[in-house]
Amino acid sequence: MAIKDVLRSFPAPPFGMPYPEGTGIMPPEPPNAWTFNMGDMPKFPDFPFKAAMVLRDGAVEAVPDPAISFQGSLGPDGADGLRITGEGDGVNAIVADSGSYCFTGLDADVKGDGINDFDGIGAVLMGRNSAVVELRDSKITTAGVIRPCTFVRDSATLKVYNCVLTGEGGFVPDDYIPIPGPGMKKAPLGLKIDGTSRTHLSVGNSNAFFYDSTIVADGWAALSTDGCTDELYLEANNCDVICRNSGYGVYSDGGCIVRLNGSRIKTSTHCAIMAGDCKLTLDSCTAESGRYAVMMHDVHGFTSEIAKCYVRDSRLAVGEIPFFVKSTNAYIGIDNTAIDSKSGVLVHSVLNDDDHATKVGEDETELYGIKISIRKSELCGDILHDDPQRTMSVKLTDATLTGQIRDAYVAFSGHSRWTATGDSTVCLVNVTDLSSIDAVSGVTIQAVRGKDTSLSGSYDLPSGGRLVIE
Repeated sequence: MAIKDVLRSFPAPPFGMPYPEGTGIMPPEPPNAWTFNMGDMPKFPDFPFKAAMVLRDGAVEAVPDPAISFQGSLGPDGADGLRITGEGDGVNAIVADSGSYCFTGLDADVKGDGINDFDGIGAVLMGRNSAVVELRDSKITTAGVIRPCTFVRDSATLKVYNCVLTGEGGFVPDDYIPIPGPGMKKAPLGLKIDGTSRTHLSVGNSNAFFYDSTIVADGWAALSTDGCTDELYLEANNCDVICRNSGYGVYSDGGCIVRLNGSRIKTSTHCAIMAGDCKLTLDSCTAESGRYAVMMHDVHGFTSEIAKCYVRDSRLAVGEIPFFVKSTNAYIGIDNTAIDSKSGVLVHSVLNDDDHATKVGEDETELYGIKISIRKSELCGDILHDDPQRTMSVKLTDATLTGQIRDAYVAFSGHSRWTATGDSTVCLVNVTDLSSIDAVSGVTIQAVRGKDTSLSGSYDLPSGGRLVIE
């Protein structure tokens, strides 16, 4: 359906235009999808859990296992200079069950496959229940399928300072049949990435903080979240987040709040992935990716969910699409940020071809949609809307945009200017003069009048293009 036909039915986009301080008017709070869906999840087998050392309120419970070797000793509050080596499948090295612990100068090199990274089975260092674990000046390397370096779950807290975590991944048999959920040995097919291990994984209602550290994944994921039960928080400060092959640097799943401050992300495919009702903030970061800066999708089954992404004072360099939005509601706030897109596209929304994508019912006509706020930035690239189930709206606030806009509401605030470099179709909202609109020679902006727009007719623009408003 052409935008002029759609927008005549909706003189203003559902829930208003975006604005730089936040998402604008919000729809009703969505149900807790990840909790509601738990009853519909298939039953998975019980996975055997083995840990060489379990810490409970300062007491050390040792369960010797030939797969894990310790050099040094654990005290009631942790250890200094502990060395861990091992080669074997499915055995955790240290599990903090309750209490507070600090590990300094830990050096771990563990090989062998994990069994179920949703439960952290195979992780070198795990915090669970209400434990608080600090890791300082340490190095952990794992080699194996679904073998995390660090894992935190329940209401536990993990704090990592000046450490290097490296997940080398492993190999799965050629006849392996991918399965979603606990026990899966490769990234879900719908993400269209490869890899066999997540270097760090946060689940449940946990908190994880990384400072001045390097987190490296061979593939799949460096910093991952999954299975949030209420509200999960993950933060990285002045960190290097690297995924050497196909995979992502960070993931913000439903219910998760993920924040990177002054950090550097470098990946082959995805800097970040967002799913469902979640938040991701990149503040004073640099991000380099061969494909996407942020890919957004939804597989939870609730069309009211909104992925909220905030990028401030940052620099993004991507090979394909900085913001790739697949059948989901999204708020994208870009503030004082430079973006280099090799493809010439800034934002592209599409229908998701994933079998698990959230479906939109025939009677759902006012979804939140996709809202893009660009503030104090000078951006070059196209904004393309190819999701017919949602509207897209774009607002420039003291910003410039050079590129095509296809099928979106557009508004301006402050000293802003849009120069179209390809034929564009838009609905202009609250536009009363031409001071913010331009188009290069040979380009036509086909527009309809939105709320509080008084212009009508055909206009020649300063750079040789034309604006036609119906």
